[in-house]
This record gives sequence, C-alpha cells and structure tokens, in this order.
Amino acid sequence: MVHKSISTVLLVGLSQLSVAVWAANQAPEVRGQSETIRQAGKHQSWVWGQDPEGQTLTFEIVKPARHGKVTLDPKLGRYTYEPSQSTDYDEFSFRVFDGQQWSASAPVQLNFTVKQTNKPTTHTKQPEQPTNPKHTNNTNNSNNQAPEARGQAEQLTSFAPHHSHVWAQDKDRDQMTFQVVQAPKHGKLKLDRKTGRYTYTPQSNQANYDEFKFQVSDGQSTSKIATVQLMLNYVDRKPTQPVSPTTPTTNNPNTPKQPTTPVAKKPTTKQPTEPKQPTVGNKSPNKPSTPTTKTPEKPIDQYRSKDDFSANVKEVLSNDFFSPTFNHGATNRLHDVALAIDFLARNGDTTDGDLDKLLYYIRAFNYYGNMKEIPVADLALLNNALLAVTQMSDFYTNQESAAAVQEGYVVALSGLFRQARIAEQLLSHIDVVAQLLTHFQQDGISKIKRHADSIFETLNIVDELGYHSKNMRETAYKSVKEKVKQANLAERVAKLGGSEQGLWQGKDAFVLFNAIEALGNLYLRDDSDWNKQLDNYAANLVRQYQHYADQEELKSNFYVYYVNKTRYYDRNTTAEEACEKDFSGLCHIYKVDEILPVEHTCSSTLKVKAQELTTAQLGYICSELKDMEATFHQKFTSSTKQQPVADDYNSNLELVIFDSPDDWHKYGGVLFQVSTDNGGIYIEGDPSKKGNQARFYAYERHDLSEWQVWNLRHEYVHYLDSRFNQYGRFGHHPLQLTTWWAEGLAEYMAHGKSNKRGMSVMQRYTPARRPGFTDIAQTSYDQGDDMVYRWSYLLHWYLDENTPTQYLDLASALREKDSAIYKERLGKLGEHFGDKFTTWRDSKLTQSSPMIAADLYVASDLQAATISHKRDSLAHSPLQQRRYSTARPPRRN
Repeated sequence: MVHKSISTVLLVGLSQLSVAVWAANQAPEVRGQSETIRQAGKHQSWVWGQDPEGQTLTFEIVKPARHGKVTLDPKLGRYTYEPSQSTDYDEFSFRVFDGQQWSASAPVQLNFTVKQTNKPTTHTKQPEQPTNPKHTNNTNNSNNQAPEARGQAEQLTSFAPHHSHVWAQDKDRDQMTFQVVQAPKHGKLKLDRKTGRYTYTPQSNQANYDEFKFQVSDGQSTSKIATVQLMLNYVDRKPTQPVSPTTPTTNNPNTPKQPTTPVAKKPTTKQPTEPKQPTVGNKSPNKPSTPTTKTPEKPIDQYRSKDDFSANVKEVLSNDFFSPTFNHGATNRLHDVALAIDFLARNGDTTDGDLDKLLYYIRAFNYYGNMKEIPVADLALLNNALLAVTQMSDFYTNQESAAAVQEGYVVALSGLFRQARIAEQLLSHIDVVAQLLTHFQQDGISKIKRHADSIFETLNIVDELGYHSKNMRETAYKSVKEKVKQANLAERVAKLGGSEQGLWQGKDAFVLFNAIEALGNLYLRDDSDWNKQLDNYAANLVRQYQHYADQEELKSNFYVYYVNKTRYYDRNTTAEEACEKDFSGLCHIYKVDEILPVEHTCSSTLKVKAQELTTAQLGYICSELKDMEATFHQKFTSSTKQQPVADDYNSNLELVIFDSPDDWHKYGGVLFQVSTDNGGIYIEGDPSKKGNQARFYAYERHDLSEWQVWNLRHEYVHYLDSRFNQYGRFGHHPLQLTTWWAEGLAEYMAHGKSNKRGMSVMQRYTPARRPGFTDIAQTSYDQGDDMVYRWSYLLHWYLDENTPTQYLDLASALREKDSAIYKERLGKLGEHFGDKFTTWRDSKLTQSSPMIAADLYVASDLQAATISHKRDSLAHSPLQQRRYSTARPPRRN
C-alpha cells in the first residue's frame, strides 16, 4: 500500500520529484544457497532477500525446479519443495521486487541425501578410523564409502580473481583428489587437486552468471558431480546505456525489467503485485521523498586475508564479548563471523588463536543472541563454516589446539541443532560427531587437559540428538533421528565410556557418567530392539567399572540417569522393577535420610533438612528467614492480608541444604531429580494439590569471608511470593510478563536498596543500551542474567519508591486467577511512568559508586553461582525434571 500511494500520487502530480525518488532507490539483493534434503516428502525452508532501505519485498520464482514442484510465499520468502521423481539434484531460481526494482536472480540448489533401502540395519563392529586423515587408501577395503561433493552458490562483486574452495568430504577420512568436470564459460578456473581451493578469474565483465562442475575421488570411488554457481554482480562493471523502465503488469509478473534512469512520464495504471504486510521482520516505511546519501552496510561475501575482516569481526576479536553489554545483534555480525571462521578453517591452522576466539564467540551468541532472528542463509553460511572447520588437517589429532577447536566446534553446533529451518543441512555433522566419539577413544587423549572439555561438550551434543529432547520431537528432525541410528552413535558412546577416558586420568568418572546419561537420552519409546542394545551398553559399562572406588555413586548414577529415565516411558516396568529384574546388582538408590540426616523445625511453615549443620548455624538460618518473612509481609500486607492465594496448599517449605556446591552437584540430581547447574533452586510443584511439598535447594559456602547458605534470602522470597502474591503454579501467569516480577522481587527483597554489585554491573551499560520500562516488564529467562535479575531489581525499586499504591495494586492483580487484570495494570504503568523511570534509572546509576572490576566478578562466586537462566523457566515449576545435569569435567589449571 505504501508503494502504490507513492507511485500514483508523486509520479502523477510531481513528475520531476518522482525522478528523484526513483534515482534514490537501490535495488534489492538476493543470495543463492545450497541445501541438502531428503528424497521423499516435502522440504520447507527460506530464500534470502534484503532491501538496503528496508522496503517490503515480493518474492517470485524465475526458473522453476525441473524434478519437483516448488511454491514460494511471495510475502515471506518461505518455499516448499516436493520432488516428483527420483533424482540426486534439483534447483530453482528466484528474485525479489521492492516496488520499484527487481533484484538479480539467484539459484537455490537442492542436493538429495542417499535414498535409503529397506535392508535391515546391522550393528556389526565398524572398522576403527585412522587418526591421521592423510593416510593412504587401502584398496582392499570392501567397506569403502564414496566421497561426497556438494554444490554451492557464490556471489562475485568485483571484477578481480575470486578465491574460494569447493566442499567435499570422505567419511572414511581417505585423501581426496579434486577434479574439474566442466570448465566455466566466462572465466578461467584453477582448482587445487589436493585441497579443493580454487581461483576464478573473470574474463567478461558483461556476463551475469557462470558455473563449473567438479567431482572428487578417494582412490576407489568417485563422488557425484557437483555444480558451483557464480553470480557475477560486479560493482565495477562497465556501465551500459540506460533505458527507460518498464512497469510490469499484474497479468504477467514474471517479465518486469529493472528500471535504471526512468524518465518523468505518466506511468501506466497497472502496478506489480506487492505484499500488503512487511516481510523479513522489517516494517516498511515510506520511501524518502528526496534522495538519501546514506550507504547501507552490505554483507561481505568472502575474506581473502585477516586484513579484510570487517569491523564486526575485529570488534569480536578485540573485546570481551561474553557479556550482555556486547552488541551481539549488530547488523551482519554473525554473517561476518561465519565468513571469518570459514577463512581461518581454510587456512588450516588449529593453533590460530583467532579461530578459537571466533568459535567461542558462537557460544556467546548462543547464550546472549537470538538464533531465531538470523536469516536462514546466514545459518547455512555458519553451517558450512563449521563443516570447513572439520576438514582441517589437524582437526582429528591429539593436540591442545585441536582439542580447543573441537570444543568450539561442538558448542557452536549446539546452537544450530536447535534451528529446525536447517535441520536437513545438519546431517553431515552427525558423521563428524560419530568420528569424534571414536577419536576420543585413543590412548593418551587424557594427557591433553583441554580434551576433557571437548569430550564433555561432544557428549552434550549427543544429548541434543537424544530422542527425548524438544527438537527431536519435531517433524523437521525426522531424518536427523534416522541418521543418529545409522551413525551408530550409541555404540560409539558406549565404547568411549569403556575406554581409558571413562575414568579421566584414572580417577574422575565424568566421562563414564555422561556416557551413561547419553545412552539414556537415546532411548526410544517404541523400538524394543534398539532399546535392548542400549540396555546392554549401559549395563555393561557399570559391570566394567566394578573397580571404581565409589560403587554407590556409580550405581546411583546408573539408576537415576539411565534406568529411571528410560523406564519413565515404559508403561509395563517401573525403574525399581527393572533394577530387580533386568539390572540386578547394578542399581543403588540413595535414601534422603542417608545423605541428609540433619532435621530441624524453624516454625510451623519452615523445616530444614541438611547434610551437616551446627546448632548455631541452624539458629542463624531460622532467624534470617523469620526476618525476611516479616519484611515481606510488612511490604505486602495491604494487598495480601497475610493470607495465601486461593487454591494454594503449600502451607510449609522444606529447605534442603547440602554441605558444598560439589555435594549439591553430586546428590541433588540423584536424590530429587532436579537440575544442579545453578546456584540453588526453589521448586514449587503444584500448589493446588494437597500434600504437595514445596522445596528450596541450597548449599553452604565455606570459602567466603563469612559462612553462609548461598542465595538463602533470594530463594525464600520465591516461596513467599508464590504463596502470597501469585495465583497458581509457576507459569500460570504469562512468564513473558512475570519473569521480571518473580526474579526482580527476590533480588529487591534480599538486597533492599543496597545492591552494590548489581548496580555496578548496570553502570557498565551506556544510556542508549539500558532497557526501558516495557523492555524489563516483558523480559524472559533467555535474555540473560542482567535483564532477569539486575534490571528487574531496579524496576521493583522504582515502583516501590515512586508509585507504591500502583505497585501494591499490581501485586493484588497477580492474586487473581485471570491474568487480564495484571496485564492491564502493568500496561498502564508502562504508559504513565515509562519516561519517568528512564530518568530515575539514569540518575540512580549516576549516583551509585561503582565497584572495581577485580571485585565485581569474584571467580569463586561465579563458579558457585553459575546460574543457567535458560533453565530457570523450567527449574522452578516441575515436580520432577526429566533433564537435569550430571558430572562436569575437571577444571583446567
């Protein structure tokens, strides 16, 4: 609608001005992509288009697919492809229209996975993979797998030699030879037969497209032919004579030409079909009435040296980016980092510290960024960059640098595995994970301390691939689940657990325990043959380690992380019955009273169970929480009348205190099936059920200047808040509107107006990056600790100090079963006090005296209070968690 009003009003009434408007417009951009998909069923994904001025785009197909049917949503750029015949490759082309100009066309290459036969799956022992990827071929190897080559699409913007590499892999790790099958028509090509690197030198700057074909050989088999498509969009192209624009008609949208320098004449009344709503997540503002001189930032296509790294990449390399204050959402940030990773991977140096840091940045982005907002083309770019990392010659070696790169790779991969949009492109990574599991079984791996982390993170990836993870229940991951079985991940996990790494450096069982847990996560509800294999793998690991010093710990982990987890989905057998029948002598069930013998009653509403507390310490705990309860009721009496919310039977709280963080990590999960990857948890359960027991789990800190129970006051406020302020169980009211309330209130009540550390953290934000009232009120648990705890704390302080009546009215609204009243009151508060909060916020932060950096983040505090805020949204509510943490690797000195 915006475009139509411009064309019909400005072009008719102000013909000269209309020329200026047209001249200011910049054509939209598209980018080709290559995807790997299944041969059967529908495949859905997105094409990539962008307009420099953020205008609404219309997507259309230019060249249809040859071997299937493809439909493209003209507004969203989402396409559906359904193959009509058996083939190993198909492609289609598309372009986009911004209301004035068409982009160039770009191809979408569709590479099909190998069609599966109906042969039964065998589980014979696979040959050991050599550790040196440069070994010579064994010509008598009847199990050889043909190498795989994959096509790609690249964009050239300069009439200069273009350097890149083609993509191929050999699952047997055989040395590959690259060869050109069909040379390009409009340029010269030089392809390195050993590395796959190529140089394309254009010879005609008037050509718009070129391509070449290649294949690879491993000495025994040859891959299928793959095509590299080159979009020649030279910015230094010799100009051609401008022509008058042709306005496309609505009857034939496939024929419009790109206008260049239109003349001021009355346009035709027919306009190209345009979407009515903005696409690609951008609202479509009106075109400027005068030319703009601002040059939009365009994504970079490729790096040829570190000097070419963009400001986005250089900023990552020169700053502390593992912080919410770092601008993770900068335009093209992830795109540029992916290109830099790809460049460094092609350089082949695992000792390059920049590669390690950029891979570590992807971990930070997984934590603070939002992968859901990243265009699918950039996800594919990151996917290919990570595959390039796995092709480095030293990737599968026993070196400190290789271990660091392995760890960075699998952690970065974990973020991609959660993106259903590119699920089909992730299949190749499962082969890499399988190979890593085999690589880690080598003797001497534990001599490299960094391998402890790379093994731990790789086993975490197996958990991501487990059939009970949220992702694996989605239809898009069907082929991924099939690939997990084909790659024999379960057998490889079991072998790793049974290798010398099972007891890391002969004493630490973190690999063994995580291997047992990973096997439990691979359990299937309706596949008895598969599950029987898993049972045998897990049980044999326990039997193999009869020499392990702490048999109770081993057998308890087996019971909780394997038996209890897998039998939860078995309708015919309980975990206890399985221990007696299937796993006799292999289970140990810790008794709560055995680990927590201390019992103490503070009051009718508070009782304590602990490992070891003195009478004085128990008295201190009771006194602290009594004072906290009195302060809470003093503040909210007018809204609560000190009466619990309706339908709440959590009449008392059980405070469970472990002797140390290590004991919390060791016993918390096996005793109570709760996550221990945090600084303590309050689990409400279902307060509407009579007999439900609310519990707060905590641990002692003996390493501080003064003894304390960590987060004691904070977690107790959660109990009081859920009992007297918030109706229903955790999550009854929308979490996107109550996270700030729950966590901010716990911080505000625990610290009052003296929270020096929290204030110092917030002072590090520039005023422009400080969140406003609505930003905080709509925060969620995946937005980072600062938003969840610090800024939420500050908003509570403001409301309590400046609008106490409305603050208590908001608390009263939370007591209602219906969330509508709370939503309305919260919205009005934001409207009336949003600007005033901003002024007050900046004033408070200016007045506060900051802590020095050395005191701001104390290492022992960070280690003990490693709060995984992305799990907090789960950790407060369930009666029992199905996914909770097990043993972590030892810390590196």
